[in-house]
Amino acid sequence: MSRFAADVALGLETLERVVGYGSAARERARARTEALAQIAHPGVLAPIELRRGEDDAVVAVMPRVDGDDVATLVAARGGLRAGECVTLGIGAATALAAMHKAGLAHGDVSLSNIMVSATAVTLVDTMGAVAAEEGTPGYQAPERTEGASAPGDVYALACVLRAAVRDADADRIEAGVQPMLAPDPAVRPSAAMVARALESCAAPEPIERPMIGIAGAMRARAASTHLPKTVRREHGRPWRVQRQVRRWGTVLGLAGLVAVLVPAVGARLLAGAHDALQATAGPAQAQGLDQPMPVPAHAAVSPQIAAAELTQARFAAISVGDADALRATTAAGSAAREEVEALAQALAEGDLRVEGLAVTVVEARTVRQEGREAAVEVRYTVSGHTVWDASGAAAYEGYAQTVTLELTWDEEAGWQVCAVSAASGG
Repeated sequence: MSRFAADVALGLETLERVVGYGSAARERARARTEALAQIAHPGVLAPIELRRGEDDAVVAVMPRVDGDDVATLVAARGGLRAGECVTLGIGAATALAAMHKAGLAHGDVSLSNIMVSATAVTLVDTMGAVAAEEGTPGYQAPERTEGASAPGDVYALACVLRAAVRDADADRIEAGVQPMLAPDPAVRPSAAMVARALESCAAPEPIERPMIGIAGAMRARAASTHLPKTVRREHGRPWRVQRQVRRWGTVLGLAGLVAVLVPAVGARLLAGAHDALQATAGPAQAQGLDQPMPVPAHAAVSPQIAAAELTQARFAAISVGDADALRATTAAGSAAREEVEALAQALAEGDLRVEGLAVTVVEARTVRQEGREAAVEVRYTVSGHTVWDASGAAAYEGYAQTVTLELTWDEEAGWQVCAVSAASGG
């Protein structure tokens, strides 16, 4: 996997990639840039400009792509439905067909080099064939070591679709990709033919891009670190990517973050909640929002109010980097505790911080209550935010979500979350 696709996914304005060194590489890059610029296809990314970098490096400045690479989607979801794979395949195949018509081969079609946005399927790392690369293991055609080619791109796209489809639909996609995997490149279908033939596998359907949230993003990133990396020929100088990222000089203080965080709870939830919380709050609750939102700790607090407060507490803890407060929202030994542990550890060790995160609880509704157990459906919105970790910055759009919180009552801690699931129909 190239760093290119991962960095474009972060929502950066531009990305600079070194694609070679010296005058010969500059001429090759200029010719490829001019050819890419002539391709009128939304799925083909062309450089904004070429620059001369240090050591006579040839630097391609690439535009921003708002979306998710397919590797991240697969890691977050576990695989795409057959109809989604058809949409993915058609989008990538038509983009490849446009490149091939212009006499260009991509050379490194892989899960990480295809971006999915609200409006398009986009091929990135389109300058890769200029650099000394041999593709990504697991996606390389048998003849790839001899150079990039149109049939090699078709073979690689077949490997992408195989890797992207969920297990339940694998047979449907397999029937469509078999001709693309022919050992003899001369008998493989063209990319244009692939785009027309894929609809025989399933009816195209929109590709769902789940708002996977902070914990989900971390899981997806962790999974992506195990993906195969692009193979590069020895070059004499390191292959480099220069990202345009403005780092924080300092981490914002607690008061500043909480001021951004304060939620506007929906009217139905506020009615009666404030008085109930004030009447039952201990000293910590009475301090208001100068500290992370406390976990309710009295039986008089209804499950739905507790669920709303726990939702706020969870996002507050993430915003201020309070690992213990995050853990405290979940019951010890529960699935929910296990789910947040990796995130809590990253917060505790300073390996993760979040900018601009705010939650608005819209509604909380008790679905079931049986003694010390309850299930509450919570609907809320999350603001756009940026997650900073060791690999850089990842920008996420705001989203709305409805989840069901399974709560359990503890005499000392009050209501705590023991499991979280997507609400039916939410």
